[in-house]
Amino acid sequence: KFDEFYETWPINHGGFAELVRSHGVDIFIETNGLSHGNRLPAMAARCAPVQVSYVNHAGTLAVPNVDFVITDACTAESMLLHGTLSYSG
Repeated sequence: KFDEFYETWPINHGGFAELVRSHGVDIFIETNGLSHGNRLPAMAARCAPVQVSYVNHAGTLAVPNVDFVITDACTAESMLLHGTLSYSG
C-alpha cells in the first residue's frame, strides 16, 4: 500500500530530482538503466542520500553518485570480467 503516487514521466530531470529531495527520500533505486525514461540525470544530481542502480545490462552507466548496484550472478560476473564493476567486501 502506498500513501502517495506521482506520475513523474512528464517532469523534467531537474524537477524530478527536486521532487525526490522535497519528499525526503532516503534511498533512490533507478530501474531503467540505459533504457528510455531513465532518471540517471537525477542520480547524477544526487537526488537522494543513497542511490542504487538495478542493473539490467552488463556495462557501466557512466553516471556519478551510484552507491550500490543490484544485479544477478551472471551479470555481475560479466561486469567483473570486463572491468565495469569492482568488488570491495
